[in-house]
Amino acid sequence: MCRVQLPMLRNKTLDIPIDDILYVEGDGPMSVVYHIDNDKSKRSYVNLMIRDVQALLCHHRFYRCHKAFIVNVNKIVPYGKYPKNKLELFNDSNIPLARRKRLEFHNVYLDFKKKYKSI
Repeated sequence: MCRVQLPMLRNKTLDIPIDDILYVEGDGPMSVVYHIDNDKSKRSYVNLMIRDVQALLCHHRFYRCHKAFIVNVNKIVPYGKYPKNKLELFNDSNIPLARRKRLEFHNVYLDFKKKYKSI
């Protein structure tokens, strides 16, 4: 299982399995990582801008769906023929989807479903 280590406040580190991350929200010079911990949703503040978190997660099923959000494609509830302006996650969170990224996201999501449908 792949893990990622993200720097937090007070010289702490968030060491988390990548599959447990639901999404990341940018908050200025910091980011908020929403993740699953012992079957409960939890949020942790990390000392990285969202672009730096994106660089760490880019090779693992994550997509930058909005200027302030990165979403784990594996955690998205299947949608109809084409995504609307929000993505729903399995924990009932709604993540905004930028209008200019809808088509690109749809293609990424379809490729993901094809590639990982056996998982």
